[in-house]
Amino acid sequence: MRLCQVLVCESGHLLAHRLQLDRSDTSWLLRHVTSPRDCIKRLPTGSPAIVVLSIAEQLDPGLELLAWLQLHRPRVRVIVVTSSTAPNELSELCWSLGACLVLSTNGVKDVPRTIQTLIAATESEF
Repeated sequence: MRLCQVLVCESGHLLAHRLQLDRSDTSWLLRHVTSPRDCIKRLPTGSPAIVVLSIAEQLDPGLELLAWLQLHRPRVRVIVVTSSTAPNELSELCWSLGACLVLSTNGVKDVPRTIQTLIAATESEF
């Protein structure tokens, strides 16, 4: 069985650090990248992958990555964590670009459990 790769794409390290601390099992590999370009380069081919994107505003480069993933790698599941001051508009945009889940920074504690659920749901695809 291949381990699912979870790529955390954010400019800092807070989300990746929080996920590392909250991670209760080792059935997935956690990788941190700081740019959409690095995220695309590190995406595995033929293996399950989940991208956790930190998006702060509507002009965030992460939105382009979200659109690219939907177009070129639709089997990759994307969780968006937003700290926007206009969360409803940004959430709607992320949903329309293909995010499978959009959370506020307050919902980060739910991400490890969500990752486990997504892995279980996609195991049959790989």
